[in-house]
Amino acid sequence: MKAINLNNVECFDAAKNVFENLITTLLSQQLLHTENGKVEQLINKEGHELMRLLLQGHLDERARQETQYKAVKNGNCLHT
Repeated sequence: MKAINLNNVECFDAAKNVFENLITTLLSQQLLHTENGKVEQLINKEGHELMRLLLQGHLDERARQETQYKAVKNGNCLHT
């Protein structure tokens, strides 16, 4: 698998923002003094959102690369 410059991959911008915010939160003084269970809850919640955004980014990129067809339905035939 070849390396990709992630700075130019816009479809994952939302996921990158959630990930970076999560890391910043995990390094905050407040969270460094929080019970482990509460930290785990935060990671579960934000991790689920991160996975959702990664999937959406993938689907958006897939849709962007798909060939677009103009289709007109005429009777039972589909003309492109």
